[in-house]
Order: sequence, then C-alpha cells, then structure tokens
Amino acid sequence: MAGGPVLDLKPHHPVAASDNLLQFSECGIGRPAGPAVRVPSCNLAIRRGDFERLGGFTEELRAGEDTALSGNASKLWPEGLWFVPEMRVRHEGRAGLSVFLAHQLWFGHSRGTLRNDLTPRQQRLAARSIMLPAVVLKRLGYILGRSAAWHPGGLPRALLLSPLLVAGLSAYALGLRRGLLQAPAPSEPW
Repeated sequence: MAGGPVLDLKPHHPVAASDNLLQFSECGIGRPAGPAVRVPSCNLAIRRGDFERLGGFTEELRAGEDTALSGNASKLWPEGLWFVPEMRVRHEGRAGLSVFLAHQLWFGHSRGTLRNDLTPRQQRLAARSIMLPAVVLKRLGYILGRSAAWHPGGLPRALLLSPLLVAGLSAYALGLRRGLLQAPAPSEPW
C-alpha cells in the first residue's frame, strides 16, 4: 500500500487549508520516502485483491476509514505501507466552517473508537473532559512539528492558521473523548 503528499486544491482558503493541514500533516510535501504508519484514501494505491483481503473501508465510520484500513494493513504487512513523495494529489478541503468542525469531530470520534496510536494511559487521560485542552495542545504541537520538519516554509502559514487549527482540534478532542467513552475500556491499570 502506498501514498504520497496531499496538497491543497485551495491553498488561499483558510478553512480548506486548515482542514487539509489537520488531516494530512503526515503527508507533507517535504516528507522523505519511506515506511508510513497511515496512508490517506485520497492518495492511496493498493491492488484490488489486497484491498479486499483487508476488508475494504469500514462502513460504520463517518471519518477515518482510511486510518482503519491502514491499521489493518500494518497488522498484516508490518512494513508494507510506504510513502512516495512523487505520488502527489490535490485535495479540496472542507471550505465551510460548520462542515470543517463536524468532520473534525467525527475524525476524533473514529480515532477514539479505534483507539489508534494511543497507549492505555493516553486513552484514559483523553477520556477526561479536563484533559481536552491538553489534547488540543499536544496535537497542535505535533502538526506544527511536522510542518517545521518537512516543510519549514509552510510553518508561518500554519501559525497564521492556528486559530482555525485550534477550533478544529477542539472539535477533534471532543470527538476523541466521545469515541473513547463509547469504545470498550482498556484493561491496563492506572
């Protein structure tokens, strides 16, 4: 399974650019070729038989179905996901503020339901409402760090978009909490 950079179709639209930055920070233009943890469905190459073997996209999710597919692929092929910088697409981010926030809410909910990339301790902490600001700040730091590492020229733009990023991440954190509360609890003690 392979994927590559996801570029903005509307780079001057602040909401659409924020939507893409929140979703595709791991697919930046300057990211080097190599193993990947996730491959977004908007820039995904996989043989049909392999796609079907993985079970396709999870229909129950309103967002993050590509994350679930990538998780299944990682289990089956631990080194089988690959980032290819030359494999570029342009994605039209959600341009309406309410649609953007709703998508981030569902994206967070899916991640919480799937418990992706979260230790049991992180899951317990993120499920507490008092921790929502910490979730927002941690994710914002991750996204800005990816921008700084892979596309330093894009960091000023990301900083200018930070009010929208924080709004989107706040919706994401609420969704994450809801998803964690609805999913089975981790069995590891505090």
